[in-house]
Amino acid sequence: MTDTCGLIEATLQLAIEGKGIKRLVFINTALNLSARGTRAIKMFLSEWSVLVEDSKSREKSGRSARDSELVILTPLTAHDPAAKNQPQPSAETERERK
Repeated sequence: MTDTCGLIEATLQLAIEGKGIKRLVFINTALNLSARGTRAIKMFLSEWSVLVEDSKSREKSGRSARDSELVILTPLTAHDPAAKNQPQPSAETERERK
């Protein structure tokens, strides 16, 4: 958004210095940039509100982000469907078994 504000400010500065049709073109460009910035902010805020609502619903249900069904593949588990998301024994556990 700061980039957009900077572009709008620079474009309006050119509009002040311009005359006739050039001034109108710069003002129109500044208005278009402003509208794009406004749409971007609205989209960000709507996405943010969805994330906040999801977070609130997780809090109410006692779930956390760790409870999600997320499969993490590593080079060792990528080809072995049975090994996915299974805890791997530590080196200490392996030594204790022997």
